[in-house]
Amino acid sequence: MGYIPHNVVIDDTMICRFTNYGWNENQMRNLLTQWSEPVVKINHEAHPNTEDTVNPYQIDATIRSGGNLLPDTIRVYWNTDGSTNFNQLNMSSMGNDNYQTFIPPQPVDTTVYYYIHAEADNGKSSTWPLRAPDNLLYFHVIIDTEPPEIDHTPIEVWLSDYWPATVEATITDMIGVQSATVEFSINDGPAQEVPMTNVSGDQWEGVFTGDVFQDDIVRYRLHAVDSSNAQNAAVLPETGWFVMSISEMVTALVLDLDGNQESGPILYDTLVNLGYHTHYMNELPPLLELYESIWVCLGIHPNNHTLEAAVDTALRDYLVAGHNIYLESGNFWGEDPRVALWFEFGIGAQADNAGDAGDMIGLPGSVADGMSFAYTGNNARIDRLRTRPGSVGVLENISPEYLTMVSRDSGDFKTVGASVEFGGLTGPDKNQLLINIANFFGLEPGPPPGPGCDILGADVSMPSHHFVGGDICNTIVTLCNPTDTSYMDVPLFVILDVYGMLFFWPGFTEDADFQIIDLPPDETIIEILPDFIWPSDVGAADGIHWYAGMTTPDMTQLFGEFGMWTFGWN
Repeated sequence: MGYIPHNVVIDDTMICRFTNYGWNENQMRNLLTQWSEPVVKINHEAHPNTEDTVNPYQIDATIRSGGNLLPDTIRVYWNTDGSTNFNQLNMSSMGNDNYQTFIPPQPVDTTVYYYIHAEADNGKSSTWPLRAPDNLLYFHVIIDTEPPEIDHTPIEVWLSDYWPATVEATITDMIGVQSATVEFSINDGPAQEVPMTNVSGDQWEGVFTGDVFQDDIVRYRLHAVDSSNAQNAAVLPETGWFVMSISEMVTALVLDLDGNQESGPILYDTLVNLGYHTHYMNELPPLLELYESIWVCLGIHPNNHTLEAAVDTALRDYLVAGHNIYLESGNFWGEDPRVALWFEFGIGAQADNAGDAGDMIGLPGSVADGMSFAYTGNNARIDRLRTRPGSVGVLENISPEYLTMVSRDSGDFKTVGASVEFGGLTGPDKNQLLINIANFFGLEPGPPPGPGCDILGADVSMPSHHFVGGDICNTIVTLCNPTDTSYMDVPLFVILDVYGMLFFWPGFTEDADFQIIDLPPDETIIEILPDFIWPSDVGAADGIHWYAGMTTPDMTQLFGEFGMWTFGWN
């Protein structure tokens, strides 16, 4: 082809150089061929920590190259001090590109540092890990006396139509996890056990067995045993059981991912007070199909939350399967990167840095028809919404004029998107707006609560899930005995969980404490914290938990249902 003026030359260092003289096709072909010759590729799984002080440590690797590997260069470099002075071990070919060598055994409390190196006859070379010896692999020779650590988000509710449920957990150990199991019972029947499978890395899964029906109760706990000589074992929870209710569909889930969590609790409280069966969570639950609708709070800059890919995919799949989503965010519509869920709302938007949301009116024919609101919520970089084909404007900011809420009925699912927070709307029409959105979604409130109680157990509650300076705060435990019989000498545990530090009522010490009570028929209310004014200037926190539960007098098992309340402040 000769020379082509004013083009680009790529050399083997991948530097692009503009030239006024064009490029020579043969020269470029040779350079690209040289550059594209396969490099040396090393795959190796790092050696785990070990208690073995007798046997050598086997190091395996798969090493491939487009050229011919030079056997004398395929080596493991190792030491026990992390310095730049290394012992060298040649790796032996085991066939099929697999290589192996053995590091000599070391005494307890030794750390072994190492890396792998290989070269080919085409001049290519590689190390594992990359950038070795500045970057090294290592493992410890130790005596493991610690049990595994189990991290698991309890499953509180499940649908019988989607049974069996899958339990997911992250299980870690300094030596390695040998096995994990799920122990469970259905309606306090015989204890059963199913193995958990290591699906990848530290992730384990177990699948329940048996049959369940609506209103059944499943109690479960997780066991893990490590690979140490001592076979250290862990159980979660350390005492008692997680309790999972087999439920009918729940009307609404408030999924509060907002950084300051101001609007979500108000949205939740309003839905509950209007009679809608509602759950409140700060992370995606394991079974979205449990909910007829999801109300997502992503917040306003600078506390806005950007949807992760996994959450975006889960919510979009839930929506297009025929469900309903309300989503409020000041930045999701015009400023954040486009995600799959965004396209389903029928909303176009322009990012706005003015923070000028103020008085708003409901547009004719919408779920806010005839309504008006003042806006006193978070107000920075509010996206200005516009409708796209098939969507309807709901709320309009008066000055300057732009949409702040849009609804869409796709025929298969319905959405409402807002660039302002429900918690920031003020005016007499606020409850009615929520009722109209719920009606648009086809949701129905439940029957008003009946007198008395009908499920044995303890419930803990506060006036809100989020507090700011000046709010009235308290904590109460409501005990329910639906029988005509009084139970005597019942241990009651109330625990405050502050990021894993447990404080036991009534003394709020870290030592296990409880109170012996008599439980008469019907409801009993116990004051845990009396009314007080939430102070200002105490920082911010979220994900703080109260737990409340009764046990049998011998404290060997839970007595009735277990209660939990999550709260935070700023």
